[in-house]
Amino acid sequence: MEILLINASPRENGTSSKVALNLINKFENQGNEIKKYHLNSLNIRGCQECFYCRNNQTDTCGIKDDLAEILERVKTTEVLIISTPVFYGDISAQLKCFVDRTWSYI
Repeated sequence: MEILLINASPRENGTSSKVALNLINKFENQGNEIKKYHLNSLNIRGCQECFYCRNNQTDTCGIKDDLAEILERVKTTEVLIISTPVFYGDISAQLKCFVDRTWSYI
C-alpha cells in the first residue's frame, strides 16, 4: 500500500509531525511504501491564478516547483495523511499553499 505523509508544520519535528509519524510507524514494518514530505523545507509557491490548468484542460498545475511532484503523487496514493498545527483556528500557511495548488484537480 502506498502511504503519503504531508507534514505542514513549520517545525519538522513538532507535535503534529510526531503524531503523524507515530501513526505511520505502525504501517512501516508491514511492507508499505511510505513517502514523507515536509512542506516548510521545500521550495514551493502558492497558486498564481495563471489558469494553466484551465486553459490546458488538465489536472496538472503549471507551476514547476517542489510541490509539483507531491501533487502528482496525491493523485495515485492509496492513503494520504496530512499533519498540521492549528493557528488562530485555521490550518498552517504551508498547508494553505498546498490546498490552493490543488485547484488544478477540480
